[in-house]
Amino acid sequence: MLLLGGIAYGAHMFITNQLEGRIETLQVQVDSLSQQNVALQTAQAIQEDTIKGLEEKSKKQIVQMGQLTNRNNELSAERDSYMQIFKDHDLTRLARARPQMIEDRVNSATSAVFRSVEEDSREIDQADGPEPLEQTQ
Repeated sequence: MLLLGGIAYGAHMFITNQLEGRIETLQVQVDSLSQQNVALQTAQAIQEDTIKGLEEKSKKQIVQMGQLTNRNNELSAERDSYMQIFKDHDLTRLARARPQMIEDRVNSATSAVFRSVEEDSREIDQADGPEPLEQTQ
């Protein structure tokens, strides 16, 4: 009986030690996986913030593109109205009759168009980034 009890106790200790070793291995795996889980959750939060930021920038760009399209349409309509003036009037005859008047008006209108182009270019440049173009005069 004593021998049988000793064998049973030895078998019990052997099996218990193996199971405790397996428990320790599983605990190390759980700790490792918990750390990986925290790292992945952090990375996910960063990616979600990045996605939200990109979506906001995309919405702002859509609004800016809409504004630029509207401004472009306005400028096209203005250009068309000016072109219609040239079609409706015989400027050659008028220029021969009153050259100084035509020259003054053309110079004034050209200056206004150039100022408008400069303002539009400045707006586009500022919309693209913080670096303004250097002006040369």
